[in-house]
Amino acid sequence: DEQGFYDLVLTMASEKITINQTTTLYTVTYDVGGVSQDAQYNLIFKPGNKKAWDVDWIDLPAGTRQPVQNTFASPNDYNQICLKFKEDFPPGIEGRGKEFCRPILDMDQGQTAFNTGRPVPPETVDRLNIPGGEGDQGPGWSGDI
Repeated sequence: DEQGFYDLVLTMASEKITINQTTTLYTVTYDVGGVSQDAQYNLIFKPGNKKAWDVDWIDLPAGTRQPVQNTFASPNDYNQICLKFKEDFPPGIEGRGKEFCRPILDMDQGQTAFNTGRPVPPETVDRLNIPGGEGDQGPGWSGDI
């Protein structure tokens, strides 16, 4: 802007904790947007390049923000989250790219992305989308992550 400040266009963080021998609980948050041109992206978990959303691309209309927070249980062991864009992002900025990744911090190793403690106490996991549970991972999230 005119005062020399930049607008935030992307931030993300994630952490994980082992629930049992076959299930890991992940907490993911990201905020993307505020750019002058339309964009398309998806959230990817690595290794395995698993898409979080059940579509090829999420539309990000110019001038809008998409703050997302979600928690899900998975048998997979991921160590990175990435926002992958169809075209270079952000548009019109030097040093841009198509994929931006961050490590998923492991709470079992004493790491935390949010410094708020465990994302969900282990005694509440029966309400999550774990085999035999009664929960739902949230609208649009892939059941294959």
